[in-house]
Amino acid sequence: MKKKIRYLLPVIFVFVVLFAGFYFWLYPSRGSHEAVDMKKAFVEEIEGTKVVHLKGTPYEMGFQRGVLLKDVIHKSLARFDELLELAKREVGLPKFAAKLILDVTWRLCSPHIPLRYSRELEGLADGAGVSLQELRRIHVVSVITERGCSSFAVWGKATVDGKMYHGRNFDWIMEAGIQETAVTFCYEPQGLNSFVSIGYACAIGVLSGMNNRKVSIAQIGATNKDKRIDGIPLEFLLRQILEEASTLEQVTNIIQKARHTVGYNYVIADGDENRAYAYETCANHVAIFTDNDPRETVEYAIPIENAVMRADEAMDPTIRSLQTCAKAPNLPYGSNSYDHRYKGMATRIKENYGKIDQNMALEILKAVAMVNVNLHSVLYCPTDLELWVAHAKGTEDAAKQRYVHYKMSELLDPARKEKLSSPQKSEEKPFFTMSEKFPGEYLVDTGALRGTFRLEGKSIGFVPFFSVSPELEISGSPDILPGLLNFYRVFTTNQRYGESVRGVVSKAELVDGKTLKIVWDADESRPFILTAIYQWKNPEMLDLYISVEAKQTLPNFEIFLSSYLTEKFPESYVYAQTEEGDKFLSTPMDAGFWQVFPRDEQAIPIIQDGRWTIPPSPVDWAVRPFFKEPIIYRVNDDTKLAVVHIARKEDCFAVLTPHVGEKHYSMYFSLFGKTVEGGQTVSTTVRMIIAPMSEEQIFKAYQEFLAIGKSV
Repeated sequence: MKKKIRYLLPVIFVFVVLFAGFYFWLYPSRGSHEAVDMKKAFVEEIEGTKVVHLKGTPYEMGFQRGVLLKDVIHKSLARFDELLELAKREVGLPKFAAKLILDVTWRLCSPHIPLRYSRELEGLADGAGVSLQELRRIHVVSVITERGCSSFAVWGKATVDGKMYHGRNFDWIMEAGIQETAVTFCYEPQGLNSFVSIGYACAIGVLSGMNNRKVSIAQIGATNKDKRIDGIPLEFLLRQILEEASTLEQVTNIIQKARHTVGYNYVIADGDENRAYAYETCANHVAIFTDNDPRETVEYAIPIENAVMRADEAMDPTIRSLQTCAKAPNLPYGSNSYDHRYKGMATRIKENYGKIDQNMALEILKAVAMVNVNLHSVLYCPTDLELWVAHAKGTEDAAKQRYVHYKMSELLDPARKEKLSSPQKSEEKPFFTMSEKFPGEYLVDTGALRGTFRLEGKSIGFVPFFSVSPELEISGSPDILPGLLNFYRVFTTNQRYGESVRGVVSKAELVDGKTLKIVWDADESRPFILTAIYQWKNPEMLDLYISVEAKQTLPNFEIFLSSYLTEKFPESYVYAQTEEGDKFLSTPMDAGFWQVFPRDEQAIPIIQDGRWTIPPSPVDWAVRPFFKEPIIYRVNDDTKLAVVHIARKEDCFAVLTPHVGEKHYSMYFSLFGKTVEGGQTVSTTVRMIIAPMSEEQIFKAYQEFLAIGKSV
């Protein structure tokens, strides 16, 4: 026995030494802490998006990000852990094994990652109070998984103004939930180019971005047999390009010298040179193509002057022979990569050649986004240092959302923090402005929505009214129908006060750039004062605060609020109670011409007390199921742009609409439905949201609405 132990001891010792050596190799020591100036960093919000400004040394910028985004970073890491759990369930890979693979990958890649990025991760871990190792794991996922994306660049003869437009769709795993942690970063690294990165809270690498030298970047996953796990991850390579390159020659030099890992294609543009290159890479090969390149000899290539575009398939024969994507080793015809993305870009560029502007470039970009995986979508104009960005919401693709416009000259303005914090900030661009044509008429421009309110000074709501992106007419025939959120009728028991509120004289007051107050005074025929305050909460959301002061008793008092859209929004959907459960119900023709969804049994007698039999325009309402919550919306099927109205259940006794396709294309709320005593004031709030939204997002927005008060 003693002899066996004596022989085993050296073996155990060697094992312990090897294990310890592997452990310390896998988890090396880190750098020291640094003093951080947090005053150099700040957060702002632009059209509902979070923009984070970082400045200083690598450690400083990491620490600043960690402090400013601490909660979001913790949420991101939790979602990453859920992703590893998903991998465990789907492929049987235990979480500890997945983490070990990522740890080994980081260690093998680390010699090829610029030290400044390791230091920034250390600062991020310290600032957010999270595990450095977990952050490292996230930054090598791209080495072991590639995803299809798409990118194009057009300039010169291809565009209407000669400017460079560079589009980029980032398509990845929607289930990872990283879209919930989307942030726009403005980096001012010490001694390097400043740049804007469209990214996510935990990721310091770059997936989409543009620097102050007018270089913009995009990447496309392209699976390949020629790969390795000891190289520079693509997000660090792209960041290195933005920080160090001012010309395409410098970009090319960085890409040629890099130790690449797996297959990726890149489209990189330069607004100063006004040209772009396509780069195809794998572990041991790099191919570079210009526009209309004669070296694109494969039969499926579509070379175009002043344009480059890439999806997964390579144009270089050697790299293509090594690919495993886009039906490789066969020709790519029939693949999503080729037919939908590459050919989709080329076809649209050719069809619109010489006429492509910012709007057309956006339409091309949206048309070729992949479905159910489009996490973000970016259009750059390197010529002018501008970009338009959309992020996925929930499980809805980015290309279906509104694009937010950023100007780098403003974002990187050295005095931006001071300007934002100065009193002049209150003088930001107004959403409401007085029209010079008619007294009491107001022009509306929120950046997302445009149009007119109180056309010619009449109380007919928002008409004409348009969505900016997507470009869509929402309400547009004021000579025939009024517009959104206009007061139509006022009732008490079996009585109507005039034919319509629209023709009653009212007073308008511009409270501030986002708030308008309208008052209808009482008189002998209307024993109440009606006040409406229209207030924009963000570019897509408006709250309407309604109050009524009774001058005498008003039995079963009702405000009938109306909105009229165009034929592009053919059907209403109401959140109702059914035997199958609560859900949004459609409004088919066989359910009645004019349909009402009451709140409860007590609401029906009010609706049927005779108030709707009074001419002109009497209405016989067909009673549908009770609404569950007062939510109604119409949606444009092509763009998924929804016009949503939500109210408070205690103040809304019916939701009403005509059947699908009926020419009014309208939505209504019956508000209050209770007796108001003389001298009493009642109030409520209605919210309107106009944005691409799913029913899940609409219901979530309703829950958020319930948390606000009824008054301004």
